[in-house]
Amino acid sequence: MDELIQTFHIDWRLMVAQLVNFVIVFFVLWRFALKPLMKTMADRSKTIEQSLRHAEEIERERARSTREAQEKIREAQHQAIAILTQGKKQAEEQRQAMLAKTKQDVEGVVASAKQQILQEKEQMLVDARDELADLVVTGITKVVGKHLDDKADKKVIARELQQLK
Repeated sequence: MDELIQTFHIDWRLMVAQLVNFVIVFFVLWRFALKPLMKTMADRSKTIEQSLRHAEEIERERARSTREAQEKIREAQHQAIAILTQGKKQAEEQRQAMLAKTKQDVEGVVASAKQQILQEKEQMLVDARDELADLVVTGITKVVGKHLDDKADKKVIARELQQLK
């Protein structure tokens, strides 16, 4: 071994100094460079993992929100259909009610007109009887030549009207 040391010109003092120097440099690098670098890399890995988890959570939330929105849209469509159906039903009910009221009004007008026509007919018959009675009295007066009293006129008129019926 001594030959080897002499062949390569190795100085033990220099070798120990270099070893101490290497340990000091290694410790300084480890303490001030590698350790913070490792911590930074670990923090970065942790941040990336958190970001990935957060992105997955956001994706799940987006999917849930999409499902909820679609469900609300379906529910709104069902409600719109129900409201539309109810509106049509109410419109039909109102139309039927208006038709019934109009029919009732028309029937009332027709009944009123019939009643008025009957009253006018009765009045015309009464007027015609009175006119006929006057004509009968005038005719009898001309035929008989004298005017009877009111009681006799009424009897004659009543008898003549009975014959006309």
